[in-house]
Amino acid sequence: MTHRLPAEARHATAPAVGTIARSPTAYAGWAAAVSLVFISGSVFLGNIPALAVGVTLLLGLAIGLTVKSPGDVRIQRRVSRNSVSIGERIEVEWVVNVGTGFGPVAVFDSFSTDLALASGSNVRMLWKWLRPATYINRYAIDCSKRGIYELPSTQWESRHVFDLWPATRGVGPAATTLSVFPRVLPVRRLRAHGGIASSAYPAGALAALGVATTDFKEIREYTAGDPIRSINWKASARHAAATAGRPLVNEFQREGRRAVWIFVDCSRHMLVGTNLINPLESAIEAANAIGHFFLTHGYYVGAHFSGTPDDFLYPDVGRRHYQSLSARLAKLSPEGEYYDLVRASHVVRQHLLALSPVCIVITRLDVQPGPDSPSPAVHPRLLQGIETLGHLSPSRIRRMPVWVVGINGYLYPAEQLPGSGFATRIRHFETRPVVEDLRRRSAIVLEWDPRKEAFASALLRFTRGAKVT
Repeated sequence: MTHRLPAEARHATAPAVGTIARSPTAYAGWAAAVSLVFISGSVFLGNIPALAVGVTLLLGLAIGLTVKSPGDVRIQRRVSRNSVSIGERIEVEWVVNVGTGFGPVAVFDSFSTDLALASGSNVRMLWKWLRPATYINRYAIDCSKRGIYELPSTQWESRHVFDLWPATRGVGPAATTLSVFPRVLPVRRLRAHGGIASSAYPAGALAALGVATTDFKEIREYTAGDPIRSINWKASARHAAATAGRPLVNEFQREGRRAVWIFVDCSRHMLVGTNLINPLESAIEAANAIGHFFLTHGYYVGAHFSGTPDDFLYPDVGRRHYQSLSARLAKLSPEGEYYDLVRASHVVRQHLLALSPVCIVITRLDVQPGPDSPSPAVHPRLLQGIETLGHLSPSRIRRMPVWVVGINGYLYPAEQLPGSGFATRIRHFETRPVVEDLRRRSAIVLEWDPRKEAFASALLRFTRGAKVT
């Protein structure tokens, strides 16, 4: 999905404003002083050649001072798009009109180091002759990292051809905001999940709200609020004779929208790697792809980010909500030492209880704090968070499905190191107990190496030959 703004926001036109030079430069002063020395010396000594040199210098200075540096500069800048996805390109075009003067004019744009110049040049040196002139320059920017960037106003500087007057500087149109969103990975519908955990696959998740239909779903234990007419008396009698437990009720499919809740870990331990390639950027891409997939299939989607522990994205549906999710993901920055999933669960507990969504936690599973690390252990907190999500399920029989997308962060720094294969295998085995602990808590664990496969391929591999439509 491409993010676009209105056309009038993408075309900036404004006259450039410059500073008008009021006094000559030091070169003019030195030239005038030298010419006066030659003239006075030649008069005193009666040296005609020296007098000619002094007069020539003085006449040249006078003529040079009458020549104006380029002025009346107007710049029109056009940006092809203000909003793009990672990997896409933005085309920028200048139209520079210079009305008066004679001499060189430098025009340039500056932008963030996270944006790469793909073609053309963002710095041009123009030569203005005596007549008014129009110059066109084009260049392209590659957007390799998500975020909100500002393309400052185009700047220009004109100089006197003999450098006798100070340089005139100005700016063109107003600054332009560029939004780079995570790219949408091609996630498609998956069926017939044969996974390890007992949780339902998200594509088959059912709505927790809505009017009950006549389609039978399951038999479960009675919970507060269930109507008396839904009790299955025969099954309850057999269940009570065996366990002396609560009555059992018949539950039917409900009409309405299903729900997914995404928990994105954007703490500092997700920054292993480079500025452009690290687990945090991969986690944001996965969250964006998951949100896009479920929103296009009519799900409610909510999200919580570790960088804003007391704030979250309210669950909603539709394309506008996907744009809100992408905007939040584009602005994420690493905050905190770890993701407190227990706190996040309590912050959004009202929505979890109301919607009973599929919970998807995107984080790293290979974090091992050292003995001198001031931060608490990450894995116990993750396991506590998974248990908390299980406690927020409507009943012990029908638990909320919980996914854990584990990004292999230890592979990022070891990619170019010699002899790193053995070390990465050791680190891979170190995460096995964590994966087993998560699966024992009925969580579906998807381990993903973004350097080797796309997110959709990881899902296909995880489902063990599931059919895709």
